[in-house]
Amino acid sequence: MEKLKVLYIEDEEAIRQFNTLLIQKFCPETVAVSNAADGLRQYKKTFFDIIITDIDMPGLSGLDFIKRVRESNERVRVLITTAYTDKDYLFEAIELRLTKYLEKPIDEKKLQKALQQCALELKKQQSPSEDLDLGSNYSYRKRSKTLLKDSEIIPLKKRETLLLHLLVSHIECVVEYDQIARVVWEEREMTSNALRSTIKDLRKKLADGMLANVSGLGYKLTKI
Repeated sequence: MEKLKVLYIEDEEAIRQFNTLLIQKFCPETVAVSNAADGLRQYKKTFFDIIITDIDMPGLSGLDFIKRVRESNERVRVLITTAYTDKDYLFEAIELRLTKYLEKPIDEKKLQKALQQCALELKKQQSPSEDLDLGSNYSYRKRSKTLLKDSEIIPLKKRETLLLHLLVSHIECVVEYDQIARVVWEEREMTSNALRSTIKDLRKKLADGMLANVSGLGYKLTKI
């Protein structure tokens, strides 16, 4: 459990500082941020095993943040913290496949048990290799979001990395345009030219036929 990386999101500074120290007792590699927007930026540049987030925050809520994460990541474990026990929140959170719901103030023993449960769930879903075979001597290293050919790393630009990770997370399935816009372009506008340019550059780094357009819907990554 000590090797697991945790992203903790809490908008109240005193609570965030106290709980960060508490979480770090069990998971030293914990990054804490004050809002979901910063959490999203941290998530996109760092691999995390567990996300612990408050629900009710200014701007992007904790639940909306998890929805964004779930668009490209089914693996990460989620713990929700809140001072409320609203059933509507609970039902929505359950649909987002959370591991545990922790009421504030967080109890140390309950936190430890929740983190242990996350570690167990992660262990159960671990594959013998973190590398996904894409065919034609290509592979994708999920933990580091790295593309390889013949075991050699292929350099990717930021949007290529985000797009490829999204496609790999839905391999053999169509990823629709609006989902690409949300995950890869975030709050910026995704123009047709920008998307075509990113797709063109990414295709040059993949085997022929691996990345296909599905007319009117989006794109699909296929093992060759």
